[in-house]
Amino acid sequence: MFEIVFSTTKYAPPRGVTVRTPNNDWQAIAGSYQDGGWVFSLDETQVWDKPTYFKFFLDGEYWMDDPYLLIAPVAGSAYTYDETKVTFSMDTAPVTPIPVPPVVVPVPSVVPPVSEGAITNRIVVMVTPFLTIGAAWLSGVIARHVPGVKLDQTQVVSFMIAIVAVCLASAWKWLQGWQQHELLVAQKLAAPIKAVIVPPTGSGNQQ
Repeated sequence: MFEIVFSTTKYAPPRGVTVRTPNNDWQAIAGSYQDGGWVFSLDETQVWDKPTYFKFFLDGEYWMDDPYLLIAPVAGSAYTYDETKVTFSMDTAPVTPIPVPPVVVPVPSVVPPVSEGAITNRIVVMVTPFLTIGAAWLSGVIARHVPGVKLDQTQVVSFMIAIVAVCLASAWKWLQGWQQHELLVAQKLAAPIKAVIVPPTGSGNQQ
């Protein structure tokens, strides 16, 4: 189980706040008001078993103002929002039909999926060894020749190893972030930098 919490005194009872998501066709999910906020205890293995958008809905009439809130639930976690992130335009009538973010609209089977086509990650992988070697060499030059810097051989080697570790850690962190971006693109939760249409499996010219 995990919790979505909307900390608010402005929209406390007798006002009513529910949660709605496209994962259950926008059906209202009720919570309870306690300790200064609306608390929704949810099961990450059912409606919330994948990253999705959701919105708070006030008094059965008003959608919260854009943007939609994105969540990737983890068991045991609490996701808290307050009145700085969640607002309602009380003079705006409910939207009909219910608006759906483009990324969660079911894609017709005739439309091929889109994947990330940018080669930035490949460039980083290819360039990282050269940048690392260059950084190590430059650190050695600095350690030996910069006036005022006096290091023995062991200290020079330690300095070079530290520079190499920093370069590799930075590259690894960047590649992890890129992999997360590609995953979100595959799940239609993020826009690709360079869109590539992937033909469906088994497609081709038929005689």
